[in-house]
Amino acid sequence: METIQERLEPRGASETGFLARGEKLTEVIARDDEALRILSYTHVEIAALLEHLTSRVAISGTFPYRTQNGKQYNIKVATYRGATQRGMQECPWGDDVDIDTSPTNADIDVLTIEGERVLRIAGLLPHLVREHHFFEGSTSYRTSPEEIVAVLGEERVLGSIAKVKESLPQLKSVW
Repeated sequence: METIQERLEPRGASETGFLARGEKLTEVIARDDEALRILSYTHVEIAALLEHLTSRVAISGTFPYRTQNGKQYNIKVATYRGATQRGMQECPWGDDVDIDTSPTNADIDVLTIEGERVLRIAGLLPHLVREHHFFEGSTSYRTSPEEIVAVLGEERVLGSIAKVKESLPQLKSVW
C-alpha cells in the first residue's frame, strides 16, 4: 500500500506531483505552519479567502473580482475537460472534494486591472489547505500562504509578509 508521501510525489496521484522529488511532506507543512503563525492566519482563514474566490468560478473566461477587503482584480479561469486535457484532479488523500468551493478542473489566475498576473491558484488548493494544511511543495502548482495573504487578504501584523520571506525557506513555484 502506498503512503501519502508516495502519492504526493511525481507520478503518484498526479503526473507532476504535489511535492518535488525528495521533498518531505512533514517539512513542507511545518514551514507553512510557521508562515501562518507569523502572518497571524489559520488554515481555515486562508481556505476561506481562497473559497471566496473559487466559489465564483463556474466556467472558463475572465471576470472582475473584489476581495473581501476591497481589492479589485480580474480573474481568468481555465477549466479542463476530456481525455486530452488534465481534467479533474482528485484529492491525493482520497477525500471527496466539494467542487463548488474547490473546482478541481480549474486553474485560476488573479490579474491586476492592468492584466499582470499576481497569483495563480489550482482549483484543488482550498480543499488541500482547509482539510490537510497543505499548500503543495516545490512544484508548479504551489501558492504560498504569504502570496495568498498579500493578494487576497491583508497583512494583520505589519512586516509579517517580509518576515516570512526573509526567515523561512522559500519553496520554489514555477507557475
